[in-house]
Amino acid sequence: TIPLLRWLAGYKAQPAWQRDTAELPAALRDYRQQLRDFAQSQLRPPALALDVKMKTASERPPELDALLREAGRAGLLSDLLPRPFGSTPLLRFRHSLAWQQALRTEELARADGGLMLHLSAHNLGLAPVLFSGNVHAYRRVVLPALRACEAGEPQIFAFAITEPGAGSDAEDGHGAELNKPGLVATPVSGGWRLRGRKVFISGGDIARWVVAFAALAGEGFESWTAFLVDTTSAGFHRVRNEHKM
Repeated sequence: TIPLLRWLAGYKAQPAWQRDTAELPAALRDYRQQLRDFAQSQLRPPALALDVKMKTASERPPELDALLREAGRAGLLSDLLPRPFGSTPLLRFRHSLAWQQALRTEELARADGGLMLHLSAHNLGLAPVLFSGNVHAYRRVVLPALRACEAGEPQIFAFAITEPGAGSDAEDGHGAELNKPGLVATPVSGGWRLRGRKVFISGGDIARWVVAFAALAGEGFESWTAFLVDTTSAGFHRVRNEHKM
């Protein structure tokens, strides 16, 4: 009787992460393990030294660029799209993209929050282009950029929304009726000219493409429109880096 009761009442202790992961669908279980392995091998070892260098070095540490190249080769800069366009197995898209990205954020941030943001802000900049449904942008910009990322030559996207005087509220909601837009788009022959500035743009110092939110000329924030900006365009300038994290 006692052995039977022990068998019925006993259990094998497991770490909480293993129990939680075991309950995930198979595709997400594999993805979570892949993320943890990458975080353990690529993010955790240089994390402390990089945090210090970002505060003290006068130039961008080369280790950051090496990390981006490794992330690109591992498919972590192209995982918003399924294969063959991106790096995500098609079956994983049986589950919501939000769920996938939540696992990604959690596992990378476990190793280092700043480095997680360094890798993940790219997806924030890429997402509006994907949601636009602009096939021309997919063919001319997105797919070549993702191929370059996977080849270890990252083309980073950035998300430029924060207004110079807005603080943490991108639209400065409290004073939006009185505040003037910091970036204005004017129609010109062949497209638009953007004039003004944005601040606190994660990845903006290295971005190849920037999704910038600008008000249309003569209108207020209600006209905010997302523009895909080629950072090699004449007149585009990066001013300085802020030590945010």
